[in-house]
Amino acid sequence: GFRGGPVLDDDGLRYTYADSLGLQMGLFAFSFTYFFIVATIFGAGIISGIVIDTFKDVQDWESAVAKDDQERCFLCGLETQEFDQHRDDGYGGYETHKEQEHNTWDYIDYFDSVLDCEYTDMSPLEKSVRRNFPGKPLDFMPVRT
Repeated sequence: GFRGGPVLDDDGLRYTYADSLGLQMGLFAFSFTYFFIVATIFGAGIISGIVIDTFKDVQDWESAVAKDDQERCFLCGLETQEFDQHRDDGYGGYETHKEQEHNTWDYIDYFDSVLDCEYTDMSPLEKSVRRNFPGKPLDFMPVRT
């Protein structure tokens, strides 16, 4: 019907535009409340669950890396038990190996010096390191397989 005129619903009952406006406002309030509950509360819960799960995965990975760093040499892959077995033979154990023989910062310094050196002044090993660095396998590294 016309605006403000009587309207018939499916059952043939008459109601006015004022009744229709009340129904529309009720429908709007219900839709808005439903959207708020579903989209905001459940959506935020799902997103926060994903974020928390991601942070837990990162924390688990970091703890695994820290544990591996404490139990295994970064360069050669030997475990601490193998070094501690020879502690009685006058060898200092894992910490001595890690600090003196396979100090990671010494290798970083070596790579830096190889990359800064003139190619004609390099030894064959340094030339091989420079050709294969970065991105290619570093076969000269003392890695245990």
